Amino acid sequence: MIRVVLLLMLLLLALLAGFVILNWPAFLTVFPLSLGVTEVEGPLGLIMLLIAALLAGPSWIYAIYVRQSGLLRAGRAAEEMQSLRRLAEREETSRYTALREFMATEMQTLAEQNHQLRAELRADLEKLAGRLESCAPQPATAEAEIIDLGLEEEDERI
Repeated sequence: MIRVVLLLMLLLLALLAGFVILNWPAFLTVFPLSLGVTEVEGPLGLIMLLIAALLAGPSWIYAIYVRQSGLLRAGRAAEEMQSLRRLAEREETSRYTALREFMATEMQTLAEQNHQLRAELRADLEKLAGRLESCAPQPATAEAEIIDLGLEEEDERI
């Protein structure tokens, strides 16, 4: 878009230059000019051309200034966005690290609770096996051996 506008401005400038060159004698023709309080003679075309140049020059300078300031603002905004992106990535990394630590702590707590519950279960089963032995020595021993084998197999799996 900017290139099209620039090319259009250059084309208009080239057309104006061609017009001035072709009509240079008319631009230099002297006419009586009124300044309000007095009257002078001068080349009206040349004076109008200078006035047009004096008005167009600052306009072009202002357009260049606006464009450059826009580019500078865009550059600053891009730098700020990059900084914010880096900050967001660091925050995300720290959240993942905190989540990983939390999960490790929770898994450790669950493992300890599991170990404690297994120990309590083993103690309860041993008490139950002792009671069964006191009631019926022969069959209880067989059941206690089966329970002990089951516990040993469970411990091996863990």
